[in-house]
Amino acid sequence: MEFAQTSFDRKFCELAVTEARKSVAESDGELHPHVGAVVVKDSVILATGFRGETGAGRHAEFCALKKINDDVDRVDLSGCAVYTTLEPCSKRNSPNKTACATRLINAKVSRVVFGMPDKDESVYGHVSLIEANIAVGHFPTDLIQELVALNKNWSSTRRQPEIAPSPNDTSPVANASYYKPGTSMADNLHLFVRPPKNDGGFFTIEDAAKKVLFWGQTLQEIAVKWQQIDAQKRIVEGLHRQGSGSSHQLLALSQ
Repeated sequence: MEFAQTSFDRKFCELAVTEARKSVAESDGELHPHVGAVVVKDSVILATGFRGETGAGRHAEFCALKKINDDVDRVDLSGCAVYTTLEPCSKRNSPNKTACATRLINAKVSRVVFGMPDKDESVYGHVSLIEANIAVGHFPTDLIQELVALNKNWSSTRRQPEIAPSPNDTSPVANASYYKPGTSMADNLHLFVRPPKNDGGFFTIEDAAKKVLFWGQTLQEIAVKWQQIDAQKRIVEGLHRQGSGSSHQLLALSQ
């Protein structure tokens, strides 16, 4: 900890930025971040890595640890500091892959210094590290801004609001009206489950004004949401229901 924000720290942070600039993006048509990592123990650099260095999609931390031990699940980082230009991920899309924060915790890393935070709301790597009683530091401000500029295009794609699809002009496969006894019919809530107009479209739950409230690629997804809405309206809000098409009937249609 005595090296925090000192010339020693900056040297390793700068090296991580240099590694980040070497990153190799996957050829999947999507934007990916530039990330570099440096592993240090007793001021000696044990390994460096950058995203994609040892294989498409492999994170910088993974690539660095693999140089220390080919079996990355058996790397011992006791007494080590890891400098990474991006907040370590907290989960991977594939269930067979281990998140970088988890891998660092399992390896008993002593300290992690990272550059820019990940804007994705599903990333909480720094919180996981703190909860594991691992010291966390940050890059110097000027290097953080350098990383922000380097990753601007990718970062702008994170935490984007979902855009609802257009309403489906199709016959509903289910409908329901919710009302409170003694209130005007004008206060009723009318909902419809509509199938997609074209292949690759979305199933939607729409109101009477054709506003898309929820959507999903499969009837199963919509059936689950339909059940949740029904429970909220009937059980929580105490409304009465009229209509056709339960979540079980929707699931039956999908089989």
